[in-house]
Amino acid sequence: MTKLLRTFLLAAALAACDGAADSNSDSTDSGNSDSNSSDSNNSDSGNSSSDPVTSSAVLALEGDATRGEEVFSTNCQDCHSVSRASGWVKRNKSGSLREILSGNSEMPAFGEILTAQEIADLLAYLEG
Repeated sequence: MTKLLRTFLLAAALAACDGAADSNSDSTDSGNSDSNSSDSNNSDSGNSSSDPVTSSAVLALEGDATRGEEVFSTNCQDCHSVSRASGWVKRNKSGSLREILSGNSEMPAFGEILTAQEIADLLAYLEG
């Protein structure tokens, strides 16, 4: 019962954080010109596709560690320290990628939330 309650509370907290992040990005995007908004939509909108991101899609991309740091601070740092997450990725990249994409009992499936590029950037940051 305790683990179930903890999982529920974590899911509720993540949903609240996602809502706050969405409202913040909406307010910052509203002042963009048409040319800038198309660029920001690609990086800020997340995975708007109904299909989850696949590991082959992520591995085909070159990640940017600087952008990955922003992805980590927005989506991961509330639950994970950089040093622990970095060590986890360095020890088992394929397993780490699978868990990032699919989630687990305490973590959402980021393959349904982030874009393939954002996940590639995150991995580049954590591997660095």
